Amino acid sequence: MTLNSGSSHNAFYIEKDITEWYQDGSLWNRIAGINGYDEFEGVFPGCYFDMSRKVKASASDGGSREGDERLIILGCNSLMYQGRLDSGDTQDLNHGIVYKIDFNHIVVCPRTIFGEAIYNPSDNDNTSYFQSHLNNDILGAVTTTGNIGGTINEQLYAEFDNHLKAFKKFHIQSLDKTIYNPRTGSNVVGKYTQRTLVQSILFSEVELYGHTSFSLYGRETSSDRGIFPAFIHNPSVAANNYYYYTRDTGTLTQCVNSDKACGVTLGAIGDKSGIRPYFVLA
Repeated sequence: MTLNSGSSHNAFYIEKDITEWYQDGSLWNRIAGINGYDEFEGVFPGCYFDMSRKVKASASDGGSREGDERLIILGCNSLMYQGRLDSGDTQDLNHGIVYKIDFNHIVVCPRTIFGEAIYNPSDNDNTSYFQSHLNNDILGAVTTTGNIGGTINEQLYAEFDNHLKAFKKFHIQSLDKTIYNPRTGSNVVGKYTQRTLVQSILFSEVELYGHTSFSLYGRETSSDRGIFPAFIHNPSVAANNYYYYTRDTGTLTQCVNSDKACGVTLGAIGDKSGIRPYFVLA
């Protein structure tokens, strides 16, 4: 491990405004360690920078928050080797479609939230996170087209172009309401697993807190790498004074939310909550 490897930088938490590096393009050289820079030179968990505009969830859900333009770095190379390139997958490196992360990168999220939305229009359709209205219509499908008035993925692609990376994420495909779950006292568990290409994605409980409290997604959650470095160093970064969705489901009718005090709570899937995804840049 060299002094400027991603893993060594994750041992530190430095709150520093690096917007200038983002604006002049040197941030990408620092991450990669090219054009005269060491790998991750000056880049640490806790550093932050401002995008050119705020990103906001679709107003069709009646969200009232204005979104956010400031991003916080959660970790350097924190998702290394996440994902997989399967037979039949076609990478499009010119547009950031990588499937597997095997390169220097940073993981970032908004300082606050990208507005508010509902998880699903009604309180019961037996869907997992990846089948939800929130994932499909608000965050949106993986895209290679920017649109500042579109889904969150389209807004992010308009900002970052191919620096926004799409990779495969292991997840629960559906919910089974015929199997008793002793953790929740209800007849519902996550079942069937697959890998799906994603750009922005909500946190799991493990990525926020290092453990689970209510999640039904046992196998999916166990595949996560653990709590992101910035949350270890400064738990208030996870709290951020907003309620926001995690991608975990607690019951058929309730989602797991992060509360204002860095705790967890269950909320009805038809209620609005904050949208705070993370994504990979390189």
